[in-house]
Amino acid sequence: MSRVSVDKISGIADVIQGTKIEPRNIWMDEIIVLDGHRPTVQEKVDQLAESIDKFGLLHPIICYDGYGTDDGWVLVAGGHRLEACKKLGWGKIPVTLT
Repeated sequence: MSRVSVDKISGIADVIQGTKIEPRNIWMDEIIVLDGHRPTVQEKVDQLAESIDKFGLLHPIICYDGYGTDDGWVLVAGGHRLEACKKLGWGKIPVTLT
């Protein structure tokens, strides 16, 4: 097994920090929530919906391309935000794709 130098890791971190990943607006019905995510707490969804309605969605949810998973986007993080935006009647949601 080869060892990676600290300088190389620092260089990679500099490149990552220097890039900006722009979120894409994805239709919420194309987002797949797989088993294993923590359960949604309705009280938190209600609070988030109120906050998002007032201030907007400050942090996009995170998904990856679910090749072979009904051609949707698989949720990584942001289940409560997703449900709050559904409650608000949004069609699309900002998503950072990994």
